[in-house]
Amino acid sequence: MAERNLDFDKITDRRNTNCLKYDFAVKRGMPEDVLPLWVADMDFQTSSYVQDALIKQVQHGIFGYSDGQESYFEAVEGWLKKHHDWEVQEKWLVKTPGVVMALALSVKAYTDPGRCSIDSVTGILSFFRSDFR
Repeated sequence: MAERNLDFDKITDRRNTNCLKYDFAVKRGMPEDVLPLWVADMDFQTSSYVQDALIKQVQHGIFGYSDGQESYFEAVEGWLKKHHDWEVQEKWLVKTPGVVMALALSVKAYTDPGRCSIDSVTGILSFFRSDFR
Protein backbone atom coordinates (compact mmCIF):
# COMPACT_ATOMS: atom_id res chain seq x y z
CA MET A 1 0.00 0.00 0.00
CA ALA A 2 1.30 3.46 -0.87
CA GLU A 3 2.05 6.21 1.64
CA ARG A 4 -0.97 8.54 1.94
CA ASN A 5 0.38 11.45 4.00
CA LEU A 6 3.45 12.75 2.17
CA ASP A 7 2.06 16.20 1.43
CA PHE A 8 4.51 18.59 3.02
CA ASP A 9 2.89 21.55 1.25
CA LYS A 10 -0.41 21.03 3.11
CA ILE A 11 -0.78 23.46 6.01
CA THR A 12 -2.04 21.74 9.16
CA ASP A 13 -3.38 24.16 11.76
CA ARG A 14 -2.30 22.77 15.11
CA ARG A 15 -3.98 25.48 17.20
CA ASN A 16 -6.81 24.41 19.51
CA THR A 17 -5.65 20.78 19.50
CA ASN A 18 -3.96 20.94 22.94
CA CYS A 19 -0.69 21.44 21.10
CA LEU A 20 2.01 22.35 23.61
CA LYS A 21 3.98 24.59 21.29
CA TYR A 22 1.01 26.70 20.15
CA ASP A 23 -1.90 26.39 22.56
CA PHE A 24 0.20 26.94 25.68
CA ALA A 25 2.56 29.65 24.35
CA VAL A 26 0.94 32.52 26.27
CA LYS A 27 0.80 30.44 29.45
CA ARG A 28 4.56 29.87 29.08
CA GLY A 29 5.27 33.59 28.64
CA MET A 30 5.48 33.67 24.84
CA PRO A 31 3.52 35.90 22.46
CA GLU A 32 0.31 34.38 21.12
CA ASP A 33 1.61 34.53 17.54
CA VAL A 34 4.96 32.90 18.35
CA LEU A 35 6.49 30.72 15.64
CA PRO A 36 8.03 27.85 17.59
CA LEU A 37 10.66 25.92 15.64
CA TRP A 38 10.69 22.70 17.63
CA VAL A 39 12.59 19.71 16.36
CA ALA A 40 10.45 16.81 17.55
CA ASP A 41 6.98 18.33 17.07
CA MET A 42 6.34 18.83 13.39
CA ASP A 43 3.36 20.50 11.75
CA PHE A 44 2.58 17.85 9.17
CA GLN A 45 0.82 14.52 9.40
CA THR A 46 2.77 11.48 10.41
CA SER A 47 3.33 8.68 7.95
CA SER A 48 0.24 6.67 7.10
CA TYR A 49 2.36 3.57 7.81
CA VAL A 50 2.76 4.76 11.41
CA GLN A 51 -0.96 5.59 11.68
CA ASP A 52 -1.93 2.16 10.34
CA ALA A 53 0.46 0.38 12.73
CA LEU A 54 -0.96 2.31 15.70
CA ILE A 55 -4.54 1.54 14.68
CA LYS A 56 -3.70 -2.14 14.36
CA GLN A 57 -1.93 -2.16 17.73
CA VAL A 58 -4.78 -0.53 19.66
CA GLN A 59 -7.66 -2.49 18.13
CA HIS A 60 -7.48 -5.10 20.89
CA GLY A 61 -8.48 -2.39 23.41
CA ILE A 62 -6.09 -3.41 26.21
CA PHE A 63 -3.67 -0.67 27.28
CA GLY A 64 -1.53 -2.23 29.99
CA TYR A 65 2.22 -2.31 30.35
CA SER A 66 4.20 -3.86 27.53
CA ASP A 67 7.79 -4.45 26.60
CA GLY A 68 9.81 -4.37 23.41
CA GLN A 69 9.87 -7.53 21.37
CA GLU A 70 13.05 -9.12 20.01
CA SER A 71 12.30 -7.47 16.65
CA TYR A 72 12.61 -4.04 18.32
CA PHE A 73 16.13 -4.79 19.51
CA GLU A 74 17.04 -6.34 16.16
CA ALA A 75 15.91 -3.14 14.40
CA VAL A 76 17.94 -0.93 16.75
CA GLU A 77 20.95 -3.21 16.48
CA GLY A 78 20.71 -3.23 12.67
CA TRP A 79 20.36 0.56 12.46
CA LEU A 80 23.36 1.17 14.73
CA LYS A 81 25.45 -1.28 12.71
CA LYS A 82 24.41 0.17 9.35
CA HIS A 83 24.78 3.85 10.25
CA HIS A 84 27.63 3.80 12.79
CA ASP A 85 29.27 0.39 12.39
CA TRP A 86 28.52 -0.26 16.07
CA GLU A 87 27.92 -3.81 17.22
CA VAL A 88 25.77 -3.61 20.34
CA GLN A 89 24.29 -6.17 22.68
CA GLU A 90 20.67 -6.01 23.79
CA LYS A 91 21.71 -5.72 27.44
CA TRP A 92 23.51 -2.44 26.64
CA LEU A 93 20.30 -0.79 25.41
CA VAL A 94 18.06 1.07 27.83
CA LYS A 95 14.56 2.06 26.77
CA THR A 96 13.30 5.44 27.94
CA PRO A 97 9.97 7.21 27.43
CA GLY A 98 11.63 9.96 25.42
CA VAL A 99 14.74 11.89 24.44
CA VAL A 100 14.50 14.46 27.24
CA MET A 101 14.22 11.72 29.86
CA ALA A 102 17.22 9.92 28.34
CA LEU A 103 19.28 13.13 28.40
CA ALA A 104 18.25 13.90 31.98
CA LEU A 105 19.17 10.41 33.15
CA SER A 106 22.49 10.63 31.30
CA VAL A 107 23.31 13.93 32.99
CA LYS A 108 22.43 12.39 36.34
CA ALA A 109 24.56 9.30 35.67
CA TYR A 110 27.65 11.10 34.41
CA THR A 111 27.82 14.34 36.41
CA ASP A 112 28.10 15.18 40.08
CA PRO A 113 25.36 17.15 41.87
CA GLY A 114 25.95 20.86 41.47
CA ARG A 115 28.17 20.44 38.41
CA CYS A 116 27.26 22.11 35.14
CA SER A 117 26.66 20.29 31.87
CA ILE A 118 25.93 21.85 28.49
CA ASP A 119 24.08 20.37 25.54
CA SER A 120 25.38 22.38 22.60
CA VAL A 121 24.06 20.04 19.94
CA THR A 122 20.32 19.69 20.45
CA GLY A 123 19.50 22.83 22.38
CA ILE A 124 17.10 20.91 24.62
CA LEU A 125 17.09 22.75 27.91
CA SER A 126 14.24 21.09 29.76
CA PHE A 127 16.40 18.25 31.09
CA PHE A 128 18.41 20.82 33.03
CA ARG A 129 15.22 21.69 34.88
CA SER A 130 14.36 18.06 35.56
CA ASP A 131 14.54 17.34 39.25
CA PHE A 132 16.50 14.07 39.16
CA ARG A 133 19.11 15.00 41.77
